Amino acid sequence: MTAEETIASLEAQLKQALERLDEVSEQLRVAQARIEELEKLKTPLPAFVKANKKNQPEEQKQARKKRDARHNRARPRSTPTQSVEHRLVTCPTCQLRLGGLSLARCREVIDVPAPTPVEVTEHRIYKGWCAICQQWPVPVARSGA
Repeated sequence: MTAEETIASLEAQLKQALERLDEVSEQLRVAQARIEELEKLKTPLPAFVKANKKNQPEEQKQARKKRDARHNRARPRSTPTQSVEHRLVTCPTCQLRLGGLSLARCREVIDVPAPTPVEVTEHRIYKGWCAICQQWPVPVARSGA
């Protein structure tokens, strides 16, 4: 292929590209005109539709609210009067010495002494008829030990 043939071929391709560019430009102009028509026909949004809200910048955002300490209703642990540690030195299966010991869990056992026996005293109060006073006199019950 000679230089003139190459130039002629390239000119033909350029002519086709320019024609295609004109077609696409016309299509774009028609599409933009149609978009403008549709924008004019647009109806307003109903009252219940909320407008889009932009996200607040980082410095305007409020810090997350910390939880109250009230969310954990567990009884607080008491101060222990004595502490007992349970440890394994060797593996119960293979008897290999254990390393890297760490606390697995804690348990609190509260020993409440048995209550002392309660002394119950029954007071029996008798009344009697007085023929002179015409009354039923009742003695005064004195409690105490």
